[in-house]
Amino acid sequence: MTSWLERRPRAVVASALGAWALLACLLITRTPAGAFSHDFQGHVQHTRILYNQKRLAYPREGGETYQPPLYYMLNTLFLPNKPSHTFWVRLMSVLYGLLTLLLMVRFLSRLHISHSAQLMVLSFVATTPAFLFMFSTYNNDSLATLLSIALMMTLYEWMIQGKRPWIIGFGLLSVVALYTKLSVAFLLGPLCAILGVLAWFRAMRWERVRAVFFAVGVGVLSLGPWLIRNYRYSGYFTPSSADFPVDDRIHLSKTPFRTVFTLEGWSPSEWKDPYAHLWEGTHHKKNSFIAYVFTTSLFSEYTFEGFPQALPWAIALVHAILWMSALALAYRTKISRFSVGLLVLGAAALTSLIFRSAYASLMDFRYIAWAWLPEAVLYTTTLIPRNSEKSPSSKIFPALFISGAIVQSIFWFFLVVGGRWNIP
Repeated sequence: MTSWLERRPRAVVASALGAWALLACLLITRTPAGAFSHDFQGHVQHTRILYNQKRLAYPREGGETYQPPLYYMLNTLFLPNKPSHTFWVRLMSVLYGLLTLLLMVRFLSRLHISHSAQLMVLSFVATTPAFLFMFSTYNNDSLATLLSIALMMTLYEWMIQGKRPWIIGFGLLSVVALYTKLSVAFLLGPLCAILGVLAWFRAMRWERVRAVFFAVGVGVLSLGPWLIRNYRYSGYFTPSSADFPVDDRIHLSKTPFRTVFTLEGWSPSEWKDPYAHLWEGTHHKKNSFIAYVFTTSLFSEYTFEGFPQALPWAIALVHAILWMSALALAYRTKISRFSVGLLVLGAAALTSLIFRSAYASLMDFRYIAWAWLPEAVLYTTTLIPRNSEKSPSSKIFPALFISGAIVQSIFWFFLVVGGRWNIP
């Protein structure tokens, strides 16, 4: 089968993307308009303000009007006052997901990852419930994630090739991405920090790193008018929903410091299932930053009922095994070590949200969902052949990726045939 994949890579990619698009589209048609979309009504309201009143929304005018406007401007193209509006915007999210997967294929190809390894890893990532949710819902996270991964792709080409169009594209993408969602800063900051360290130790060319700093600076400066407007109408340069009255049930049960540095252990009351349980007061993952980010990277902040109990546990177990294995093998390549650094700094940047406002929902993985690309890079290290092709790992890891994608597809099946879930 591998030789067939290597001979017909484009056909394989097209088939895999088509299958994923079918999964996502069926999820759209079989679930309510606001399913798996955080603050659905607030996002629709923002779009309608732009469309009906022909002006920018004020930060405190609605639940999501503090967000940058670009995503909502694009949504105004789909007749916000029509009943079909939500369907078309969700369909656009599927398109963003397809483009994200194409960029990930392109990136892994540039790293000379075999087509069979790409297929296994990306099938596993793309069928993760949280991935399907993000790219089938009405939420600016879908476009922000696509643009973030495009930023990493253009940055990689600039650092390798040094051709001017790549750094110009990187600068323009920085502006567009920041005007889509400010959480893109959780990628740009760590990228600049790592590149600065590498340049300091002469592992990167200073002139190329300086160009990256300049491009990011242009992106940040371009936000000036927006930030000033925010401050004028809200008293905050970067307002968020947590700056206003929030349900106390989602408040952290510990101090932010203790939450970040708590390594989650086994507790029957907290781990009766692998869901985050944002609204629960006893069994939840709000005690540990790591636990909350991990569970939301799989199922977002939703709780699923009526499913076989073994199903979500199997998904969580496979992801945990592959994560730990990939981290243990990250020493193998420079790009995998870079990926680890990027993930660590990205997670550290995310913690800034809970130090500002101590709410569990601010630990959601979706704010750093661009981590799916470095995650995929790390996963490929488990598939690098060792000295002996007959080693157990040469069969175990492919089996885990394939079985994980199958189990996650079964989870999707339960969703589209009418599984019940609780929406935060």
